[in-house]
Amino acid sequence: MKFKKLSIKNIGPVKKSEIPIDKPLIIFYGECRAGKSSHLNAIRWAFGGAFPQDIITHGETEASITLEFDSGVIIREFYKAKDGTTKAREIAFIRDGKPVKKPVDEIRKFLNPFLLDQDYLRKMSETERKQYFVQLFAVDTSKIDKELLACESEARDLRIKIKMYGAIDLTEIKAVDPVPIKNELERIRRVHRVHIEQVEEENGAIRKRNNEREQRTNALDLLTIEIAELEIKLRDAKQRKISNQAWLKENPLLDEKVIPAPPDTSHLEAQIADAAATNVRAEQYHRNVIRAKQKEADEKAILEIESSGRELKKKKITKLVEISDTCKIKDLAFGEFGAFTYEGTSDGMLSGSQIMKLSEELSNLYPKDLGIGLIDRAESLGKSVFLLIDRAKEEEKTILATVVGEKPAEIPAEVGVWIVEGGEVKS
Repeated sequence: MKFKKLSIKNIGPVKKSEIPIDKPLIIFYGECRAGKSSHLNAIRWAFGGAFPQDIITHGETEASITLEFDSGVIIREFYKAKDGTTKAREIAFIRDGKPVKKPVDEIRKFLNPFLLDQDYLRKMSETERKQYFVQLFAVDTSKIDKELLACESEARDLRIKIKMYGAIDLTEIKAVDPVPIKNELERIRRVHRVHIEQVEEENGAIRKRNNEREQRTNALDLLTIEIAELEIKLRDAKQRKISNQAWLKENPLLDEKVIPAPPDTSHLEAQIADAAATNVRAEQYHRNVIRAKQKEADEKAILEIESSGRELKKKKITKLVEISDTCKIKDLAFGEFGAFTYEGTSDGMLSGSQIMKLSEELSNLYPKDLGIGLIDRAESLGKSVFLLIDRAKEEEKTILATVVGEKPAEIPAEVGVWIVEGGEVKS
């Protein structure tokens, strides 16, 4: 698909322009801000993407760019919305008399970014360059990087885990069985409780008898009083007195028994406490044995992971070397972390001439379908006009260039010349 004609309407300062693409080199002459670069930019904007808000000529509400090819046409239109902003309609792409269903995707298949922007590579950030080369040369080591990152992450976690083990005490401590000691203590306490219950039972009987004796003593006193007061009841009272005296004689006053003191089991309780402490240390010993085995296994695992990481790095470097050898650009090599070198210079240190040279080589990798090149030089071409003509013929394309200044007196026949003044274009 060869580029044949450029038509623009109300684009920037240019009200209307129709430029046939029929010679190897086409040059736009004129002063600054006359509208020369608008022709080159119009080609870029026609293919889609961002555009300036002042793209439409001042005072107008509609604008359009038309690119005609030998087998079709691309049209992009712009308009002023109600909110005052400038918007673009969907790109129209007609090829072989039929509309293309997905024009933007179809355009990208044959669009060479270096033809539309000679500073395409220079304007990129390092991250954007890396992504660009990934797409262009399939410099994609993401799968290896993912495996390598997983190895490094696992190794890092194991190092932290091993460090957290600290010093592990593996002095063996045998557990003590406290059951016999506890049984003996319980037996002594049980005997003591039985003894206490027996004494309390005996004391209860004694208290009961003493209470009864006290009651009988009180009764004797009452009877004595009654005898003194009531002679009639004297005989009965004397009999009860005799009876009570006889009982008292047979039942003398008893003293309560002393409750025995609790037995001394402190030595058994101390043994139980010592056994509990010993068992705690024994449990810790067994845990330490398990942790020591786990630490040994983790240390072995980290050695295997680090070995896998080194193999993955070798595999990645081998792939990058292979891509560097087959990318069709001499002296272009890709590094381990997405960086690249050109002519032995790292990507961040490339000179302007090296970037331009690399851009030229990258541009040559794209299909030549459009047959167009853009150079916004803003300076006199001089003898380089003939070099550009030869280059255009060799690459079978048309080069559009802008030059600040007036049209020279002599122009080669193979050059199309257009004068741009105040937005007006004339040959």
